[in-house]
Amino acid sequence: MVETDELNTKLLKFAGFEQADIKKHYYWKLGERYPKWKEPNSSYNYKPPNFTDPGIGIAYCFKWLVPKLKELGIAGSILYVWLPKIIVNDEEPALALCLAISKLIEQDVDNAKQ
Repeated sequence: MVETDELNTKLLKFAGFEQADIKKHYYWKLGERYPKWKEPNSSYNYKPPNFTDPGIGIAYCFKWLVPKLKELGIAGSILYVWLPKIIVNDEEPALALCLAISKLIEQDVDNAKQ
């Protein structure tokens, strides 16, 4: 099982979001304190986009993540990684897209180290 909170945090940071200081900017959810996130060139939000959300996650991915992949020159690779996950593995599309983007980010980082 994929830990979606960790995956979302990784993708938020990749998209340029900044996590707020939990002592100053936070919100309560089910009795727990959660940090707010700051959009690039904006102010702190109550709740950041949930890229793995089955209903709207794909829209968030294409709004925030795919342009970043395009900047890195690896946006075209997404189809080769994402589509097989949906077709062969029968995964939920938003989660599959997030996993594919995460994999591309890791590969890009590994290539940059070499």
